[in-house]
Amino acid sequence: MIVKGGLKDVDEVLHKLRKCVKYSKGSQATKQRFLKLIGLCDLVYTKGLRYDVATKWYSTFLMLESVIYYKKVLNHLAISDENFVHCPRHDEWFRIEKLCGSLRVFYEVTCTFSGSKYPTSNLYFPNVARVRILLKEDIEKGDGFINSMAAIMFGKFEKYWAEFSTMMAIAIILDPRDKFHFPDWACKRI
Repeated sequence: MIVKGGLKDVDEVLHKLRKCVKYSKGSQATKQRFLKLIGLCDLVYTKGLRYDVATKWYSTFLMLESVIYYKKVLNHLAISDENFVHCPRHDEWFRIEKLCGSLRVFYEVTCTFSGSKYPTSNLYFPNVARVRILLKEDIEKGDGFINSMAAIMFGKFEKYWAEFSTMMAIAIILDPRDKFHFPDWACKRI
C-alpha cells in the first residue's frame, strides 16, 4: 500500500513505459526489429521486456528494471522507427532510473519478508528501519520527482510505524549476530 500510494504520483511516466513495452511487443515485425537491435547493442535477450500488473506493485519495479536494461535498444528503436513515439526522453530516463533505485529497496524487503525457508522475525526491524531511513533520505536529498513520491510514501509509512511491534524489534536483539548493535545504531539514525 505504501508503494502503490507513491506510484500514483509518477503515473504519467509509468503510462509512457507501458505504451513503450506494448509497442515493442505488439507485432511480429516490431519484435524482430527489437531483437535485431539487441544484437547491435551487444545485449542478450534473457530478461525480456516485462509488463506490469496493476494489482502487484512489484511487477512495476520488474518492468522498470527490464526497460532500463534495454534503454539503448529502445533509444535506437525510437530513431529507426517513426511510429515508436513513446520512448522516454533523456530527463525521463533519469527519473526512471531514480525511481527504480528507490523501489529496489522495497522489492528486496518484500522478497525478504516473503521467505518461507528461513525465519523472518529477526529480519523485521532491520528491514523496516532500512525503509524508513531510505524514505527520509529521499525526502531530504532527492530531487523534486523523488521528493514528492517519498513524502507520500513516508506519510503512509508513518501510519504503520506508529503501530510498530516491539516484540518484532526484540527478535533482532535475541539474534546472536546483532544483539544491541543494530538497534542502537538504527534508533540513533532514526
